[in-house]
Amino acid sequence: MGKIRPVLPAALITGITFSSDDVVQNALRKLTVEFGPLAFQSDVFDFTMTDYYTAEMGENLKKRFCCFERSIEIGRLPDIKLFTNDIEMDFACGDDDNPVRSVNIDPGYVTLSKLVLATTKDYSHRIYIGKGIYGEITLHYMKVPLGESNQAGRRGRAGERSTLTPPGRTAYTGGVGSVLPPKSLWRRGGDVTARRRVSRRGGRTD
Repeated sequence: MGKIRPVLPAALITGITFSSDDVVQNALRKLTVEFGPLAFQSDVFDFTMTDYYTAEMGENLKKRFCCFERSIEIGRLPDIKLFTNDIEMDFACGDDDNPVRSVNIDPGYVTLSKLVLATTKDYSHRIYIGKGIYGEITLHYMKVPLGESNQAGRRGRAGERSTLTPPGRTAYTGGVGSVLPPKSLWRRGGDVTARRRVSRRGGRTD
């Protein structure tokens, strides 16, 4: 029988897709009031991985990733997702039934073995974690370098991978600085077949 062990805290991260600099700065202010200061944030880059958000949020969308100094208990992820949904609504136009968002916030957490993102959408590779929220293992750490057959999957999620490997490759896991593995040892969640299937869907978590 397996022994029940304490669950370690994790590093809270968010991926933020946005239509204007003003809205992302205002959203970040709300996030840092709630979760504390940022440990680091990625450069802003053009969000061209999918056109899923174009009809709602417009064209020329940008994205950046952020990691917070304070670690979290991973059981809080559903509440964190509900909180980020509220922020999205704060900056949305239209009514509650048909909101038009100007910012999309994908919260999740990083441990030394994986990146988990929260989503409101169920699918075969996602598990229910409470309060209408599902968890997706978007990336996981492999102990052997990836071969050439994985290059397409790696290119498809370059933005997420950069979050896991900031300068110094440091994430604040369990309240202490922990060195994350290099980029070449991270891969999309699931086996090769599942990874390719997710890639065709665009990996959306909303």
